Amino acid sequence: MAKAVIAHLGECSRDHPQCARCSESLLPSRIIDLGPPGKTTEPRLKINNKSEIGHYACLSYCWGGAQEYMTTQANIDGYLKSLSLSSLSKAIQDAIKVTRMLHLRYLWIDALCIIQDSPEDKRREMAYMGMIYKNATVTIAAARAKFVSQGFLDDWSVGDAQPAVLPLIHRTKGSVRNIKIVNTGFFNTNLWPLESRAWALQEYLLSPRLLIFGYGGPVWQCQTQKLQPIIPSNQIFNMDLQRLPDTIFPPPTRRPNTSSASQNPAWPASERQEQHLTWKSIVENYSARQISFASDRLQAIAGIASELSYVWNDRYHFGMWHANLYQQLVWFAARPQQAQKAVPGMPSWSWLRIN
Repeated sequence: MAKAVIAHLGECSRDHPQCARCSESLLPSRIIDLGPPGKTTEPRLKINNKSEIGHYACLSYCWGGAQEYMTTQANIDGYLKSLSLSSLSKAIQDAIKVTRMLHLRYLWIDALCIIQDSPEDKRREMAYMGMIYKNATVTIAAARAKFVSQGFLDDWSVGDAQPAVLPLIHRTKGSVRNIKIVNTGFFNTNLWPLESRAWALQEYLLSPRLLIFGYGGPVWQCQTQKLQPIIPSNQIFNMDLQRLPDTIFPPPTRRPNTSSASQNPAWPASERQEQHLTWKSIVENYSARQISFASDRLQAIAGIASELSYVWNDRYHFGMWHANLYQQLVWFAARPQQAQKAVPGMPSWSWLRIN
């Protein structure tokens, strides 16, 4: 599998005009250092000196409740020295295995790279989460694991890719040819546990490349290729969610020189309907997902909004866009009987107010 994934990475970076190159990026403020590729040194938490660059992977996963292993103000000094690999949760252990398999040195995981009992650190780091996933070489998505304590590398099967060969019998001439019957598995990704998690949506949409471990075996996703099985099989994967505009991930030849939205030309009026439909798809998908803390509703989609504000050169207002405000104000709850109490701090006219 390692060779196949590395081949996908190389092909994506080299041959896909719609995809960003696999170039080194500024490392996040904290990251897990796995040591030089090819060596099995004990991982440790590393603080970036604000100028270090490198290739890194991100992990997208379900917490599944309180975390047994996470960075706090009390243990960060110890984590900077060493992270006991055998003590970490199974999903994190598997993510480390995959990162090393891809010959990458660094791995970003929110539970370990953000100080979880520091409100100030959480606010600061969560504001950069969208950019962290966008700049990653690849995101490892533990789509089939309901909890961080569950692994995602064990007990998966890609099915039998070998077709059954049966003779086609003619009533008078006897056997004249063979036919092949293939057992094709169909997987709706909406049934993957990770797809029910609100935070995972921007992790999925803002990642230029994903290695997804769901039911039916690992699959590859980028701006050019959608849900391609890593290991050749007869599996078919379906996801009812379109990718973000290609300009979110510009290759070096068209990478913007500034992050200021005012520098980007506004979308023509003829394309505003496309903008509206893209955002409508995102909102419908996001609002159907679960989130542990209602106060995170605005933040968990902020990374997507920040990137689109540049591409669309538009202003974002609590889940809506200025250019299409007259359309987006006409929203309704698909299941009003299931709508819970209002989210504090959200205006009454925004869909974000309903939890």
